[in-house]
Amino acid sequence: GAVDNGTPNWACAGLFGSVQGEIKNVIVDHATVSSTHYAGGIVGYSSASSTMITNCKVTNSTITSVVEKIGDEYDNGDKCGGIAGYIANFAEVTDCEVSSCTVKGYRDVGGAVGYVNGGCKVSGVTVKDTQVICDKSQNYKNYTEDAQYDVHEVVGEFSGTVENNTATSVTVSFVVPTPIVVDDTPVVVEEPKTEVNVSGLPQGTAQDDIDNFKETEVSGVELKNEGVEALVE
Repeated sequence: GAVDNGTPNWACAGLFGSVQGEIKNVIVDHATVSSTHYAGGIVGYSSASSTMITNCKVTNSTITSVVEKIGDEYDNGDKCGGIAGYIANFAEVTDCEVSSCTVKGYRDVGGAVGYVNGGCKVSGVTVKDTQVICDKSQNYKNYTEDAQYDVHEVVGEFSGTVENNTATSVTVSFVVPTPIVVDDTPVVVEEPKTEVNVSGLPQGTAQDDIDNFKETEVSGVELKNEGVEALVE
């Protein structure tokens, strides 16, 4: 699904674009999730205290948030995570796993959650064998240091509680497409500028019950900010 108030700033993509309620025991496998803002393997956006995401897994998937041009300026490309893009107002992500995934955006990017707002909690989460990538090609914030992008192995940016999480064999990369010339034709390739390999390190020191999704496996889903585009078994 998608949340749209008439502006591009509310594009939400995930198995659930925007949600409030309980989601548990869901497996998403081989999915492609793409948005310009709020992208997650399970949930793109949630700002409800009733939201609890528990014991969910996202595997072999690609989650991307892409910078867009709004009028004459660039914006978004943010809040991107393997489980959830953005959570607020006491939402919780607990005992979830992300494995063998690629999570990519410009800022606020995390292997599990892109942005954890105040009062929220992310705990008992495992991220493994995953690439977390910061795309710096449109640096509209004019950041000068990698730390400013808030791109990390488990949670991107947070003001809530992040505890007892583990990252194993997670690569965090900061890349800039660099133009080269092949046969007089400009070609853009991505070159890693900074790379950090993290292995076995922990990071950091909630009404509607969606019972239909208990013990459910979702495979081969391609998700964009309009919602579910295709489901192929």
